[in-house]
Amino acid sequence: QTGAWVVATFSPFTSELERIERLTPGGAVMEVREFHRDRLVIDRFIPKRERTEVAIGPRKMEVIDYWELLPGGGRAAIRKHSRWGAATQTCPRPPAPPNASALLADLSWLNLAPGAATGDSVALGNNVEAIGCNSRYPGGNDALARELTDGLRTALSCLSEMGGERQMDAASMTAFLQPGFGRPARIACGVSGGPPTLGVSITSGTDAQAISCPAEGNPAMVINSTNFTQDAAAYPHASPGMRKATMVHEMFHWLGYRHYHGFDLTYLMEKCCMNDGGTDYFVRIRDESCALLQSGADWRSSAYLTAYARIQSGTPTVVGRTALDAYADTAMLPPPDSATRDGRPALDAFMIMGEPPAGTSDADWLREGSPFYGAILGQAAMQGVPSAELPTRTAEFNRRVRRFYPVPPSGDLTTGKRAFANQLGMAIGRVIQGRWSDFVRNWDALNATRAATCGTLSANERRQVNNAADLVNTRVMHHEGDGVPERWLEDWPVPYCP
Repeated sequence: QTGAWVVATFSPFTSELERIERLTPGGAVMEVREFHRDRLVIDRFIPKRERTEVAIGPRKMEVIDYWELLPGGGRAAIRKHSRWGAATQTCPRPPAPPNASALLADLSWLNLAPGAATGDSVALGNNVEAIGCNSRYPGGNDALARELTDGLRTALSCLSEMGGERQMDAASMTAFLQPGFGRPARIACGVSGGPPTLGVSITSGTDAQAISCPAEGNPAMVINSTNFTQDAAAYPHASPGMRKATMVHEMFHWLGYRHYHGFDLTYLMEKCCMNDGGTDYFVRIRDESCALLQSGADWRSSAYLTAYARIQSGTPTVVGRTALDAYADTAMLPPPDSATRDGRPALDAFMIMGEPPAGTSDADWLREGSPFYGAILGQAAMQGVPSAELPTRTAEFNRRVRRFYPVPPSGDLTTGKRAFANQLGMAIGRVIQGRWSDFVRNWDALNATRAATCGTLSANERRQVNNAADLVNTRVMHHEGDGVPERWLEDWPVPYCP
């Protein structure tokens, strides 16, 4: 249509695409894209000379950073696209030991205990070492080793008895605990707000954080000893049972499982295998978690999302991001998998979250929620619902979202917040559906409401905006070339609130 030329160069050895050149009708080079194993380099010559480099992360097309090279060689950062930390990256899981069946049948070999010390590091056996924990962990290294042993035995036994994929998860975890597997796994104790521990800065909102795929090649975990040494009556996560569940949960991140995207083994394992029940509510959560673990359901399906929403009813940010990510992941797959760009599974998950568990007061439920977040999610998912169903499902969603996000004491959303939430939700849904022209036509209005509203949002609301925008922008970059307009992220990014 324009008369421009495209020249593609493929590797003579692998047949993979190496370089794309775009030329004007007269033959002048407008743009060159070079595809490398770890990055994408884009050189533009018209209308101005600039270079963009995109680093590719551990997963295919995971954008880590994005910048321009300025005249004279200076570099100006444009934006960060991925906020997923090491704890949620997907990395290769270790192969199960040849004798994994025997190891799982009799777990007596798993018996951590403090041994030889080297400075602040103490060997616990089973290829695990503790760093800085004797003076910081409740009960010191003896208690840490005992609780890790008990927690790991409980989880491995539970998963092994399920058979199938879950037994394979347990078998892979045993590999980390075998002498000779590699460098020991490190369990380090840090303090909230203190200096980084193993490169991780722990905040009061985090009890522990896994470090997967580290450069050194051995997995690790940082424990927030400030939280774990609190009075359990005031902070239940400091109880021995919750400490075990938290630490084992983080260790299963070492297998590459993460929150928001993919089958969430870590949460489901914790709620199934490390849950002693105690009330009807916790028994229900345990039973539903075990059933979903064994089902192996596709995490993008309505069956998975609705069950997951019931199980995670107290953490709407987790469920909301998972549902939206599932919707985006399915919609952006190449045909025929993306033939139905349908938001109903995500909307079903949001609706189920709208009913509080029996015996739970609204005051104690969904503390992370906000009417603003609900409006964003609802608008995004509505874009994928067939038009014939919209009136009924809109009314149902609105009924539940009013229960899901009770009106705050100060009243309903301000006009500005509601306008921005509606604009952002519609924009996200349009991007997910591939309705690029609709999004671009409304981009100026979206940015105008963003500029007028970001300053009025709470820190939690800004985080939710940025999570949603980040999710969609990274999905767009993953699928550039699958119908995504060129220069999408440079010219029309889904906006953030700084």
